[in-house]
Amino acid sequence: MKIFLFIVFISVALISCVTASGPVFKGIQAGKNDSIVYIYRESSIVGGALSVDVYVNEKYEISLDNNGYFPVRVKPGDVSIKVKGGIITKEMIIHAHAKKKYYVRTGGLAGYGGDLLLVNMETKIGSQQIADNRLQEAEK
Repeated sequence: MKIFLFIVFISVALISCVTASGPVFKGIQAGKNDSIVYIYRESSIVGGALSVDVYVNEKYEISLDNNGYFPVRVKPGDVSIKVKGGIITKEMIIHAHAKKKYYVRTGGLAGYGGDLLLVNMETKIGSQQIADNRLQEAEK
């Protein structure tokens, strides 16, 4: 029993080490000539220790932690979003319109198959899911 409790304690401690710790979600305004893409990761124990590297239009943006989000300003048009976690890579294209906000959900491992999650969420659902996420600053 002591070993089990020790394993649980260590697991929780390790997972909490890779959780975003910035301020809680606060939206930003899209300008008249750009859009905002919020890339967020809900908190999850499954795959929680895995950092997800995020690329927008082939440019590395951030290694997103559990419960983190990161806003990216983009110009209208096709926007490529790619995430890499371990050996898994997922990619999508969003057609961005000026003055709009987009919510892209990613995460550790989705299900038991070991697949990385990357979904363009409906605005209403995405804005609700991201509400408790914390801003993660880009690495300098």
